[in-house]
Amino acid sequence: NVMVLGIQTDKFFSVKTFNAWNELATNVKSVPGVEEVITIGKSVSFRKDTANKKLVMMPIFPEHVNSQAELDSFKEKYLSLPFYSGRLYNAETGATLMAIRINSERLNSRDRVETVNKIQEFGKLFSATTQLDIRYSGMPLIRTVMVTQIADEMKLFLLLAMVVTGLVLLLLLRSMYAVIFSLMVVAIAVIWTMGTIEWLGFEITILTGLLPPLVVVISITNCIYLLNKYHIEFVKHGNKIKALTRVIEKIGLATLFTNLTAAIGFGVFYFTRSTILKEFGLVAGLNITAIFIISIILIPC
Repeated sequence: NVMVLGIQTDKFFSVKTFNAWNELATNVKSVPGVEEVITIGKSVSFRKDTANKKLVMMPIFPEHVNSQAELDSFKEKYLSLPFYSGRLYNAETGATLMAIRINSERLNSRDRVETVNKIQEFGKLFSATTQLDIRYSGMPLIRTVMVTQIADEMKLFLLLAMVVTGLVLLLLLRSMYAVIFSLMVVAIAVIWTMGTIEWLGFEITILTGLLPPLVVVISITNCIYLLNKYHIEFVKHGNKIKALTRVIEKIGLATLFTNLTAAIGFGVFYFTRSTILKEFGLVAGLNITAIFIISIILIPC
């Protein structure tokens, strides 16, 4: 639950940069969910209190440095302490870091996005003041970036899949009704898929985020099989009931086995040791089976 900020400059111990870095640490500490900030400006030393027989903790640097001479004396004291050597500041490269501990409960909720974004906003203010680039790392950042990216990509893939399959349907069947009702089947299948993820208590991951586009492709093929066969049969004899009966008898069975084998193929992932694959396999297997039920009821209707 630690996020790390880092900069690299040979002018870190200049009054302007050092005060700006301290101000950044103070601002970050005020962000909801941030429990602690560790940086050079917050470093401490210990003084022996012989009268009370204990160690007294004292800050090395003040909140705000007023002159370069003052900062140089504090810097000398900081660099003389072996404990901090190579931890918060690298004297050879001029790199320094800031470690930010985020509350675990907030980190495991959607609020982590707000926390990480707010930290980055303060980082941009620091960069604007000092003209220095901040590098970000740590699991909170990675999880936030991944969640945002997966959500955006899932919407994009879903939209593209719907548009492409809709155009293919229009090209093959040349009927707006066929396209509209097929896309209704697709929409219901996607809603069921997302509902299953929530119902089982799973989160949207890299793999489960691919399920909606996958469902679109599989459910649209069911629609094409059923509608195409219906039109072929109807052209032969002009009897709707007879055409529907033959669609259910012939294509219905073929579609059942096609969906069943696909469901089994994805479902076997449930028996792996990987949690992310188990979740993907279970949701995929259940919903590919459900796609057949949705298609075989709604398309004939």
